[in-house]
Amino acid sequence: LKLIFMIPTLLIAGATSLYYFYWVPYLTRTFGFSHFFMGKGLREGFSEIISHLNEAFEKFYEEALGYIGFILFLTSLPVLFIKRHKLLAAVFCVTFVGFLGIMFKSGFAFYHHSYYIIPFAPVMALLCGYVIAEIKKQKLAALLLVSMALESVLNKYQDFRISPDNLAILSLERDLDALCSRQDLILINSGNVPTPMYFAHRKGWVSSNTVISAPGYVGSLKKKGLRYLVILKKSFGHALTPGLEYELVFESEAYLVYKV
Repeated sequence: LKLIFMIPTLLIAGATSLYYFYWVPYLTRTFGFSHFFMGKGLREGFSEIISHLNEAFEKFYEEALGYIGFILFLTSLPVLFIKRHKLLAAVFCVTFVGFLGIMFKSGFAFYHHSYYIIPFAPVMALLCGYVIAEIKKQKLAALLLVSMALESVLNKYQDFRISPDNLAILSLERDLDALCSRQDLILINSGNVPTPMYFAHRKGWVSSNTVISAPGYVGSLKKKGLRYLVILKKSFGHALTPGLEYELVFESEAYLVYKV
């Protein structure tokens, strides 16, 4: 049974290590975009976390298990050490110290993205389960579990629907397919957010309106193969018209497409 558990674990750990410690550094060196990959230096990340402690702390009680779950998690810590549960105490200490490394490596990205708390959320859930299991009154334990679930659903109810502005991005790939080849490079005014590029199913650049409006910027990308410029009006960007001297080949309520 232990072998059956260990083999998949080692395979997953091996694949993950290969991705993050070989493939990602290669991508970073080759293309020079490290924000969504290996983060930054520990010292710089530590400084960013310390300067934004409130925002970083929010990830533990808003994103991980909610307020009720976080209170139970905090309650479990003294109970854990008072009752001298050595195994759970060791699990908490080792994972918490390791997670601090993730936090300080991520820095700015940690408190700007919800998913960075994911590696530590199972540990918090484990300790919540431990303290709930210690409650003698089953009705109270059940009430706490139901309250945690209800709070989580209500706090994230907006995630069960797609806003109309974001929904329009689903048509980007289809509209671009009617205009150009998928090998044609494009530029999108979504700032540092690459999400619209994923839905365009193409390669190219993402930049802010300010950068796109800068003299010579679009021209410099044209020399590198830029063929089309996508200006988002609502989601991930806002309309940009001054200074654009390119042929408008498509327009919808959500975006404009110019041929460079």
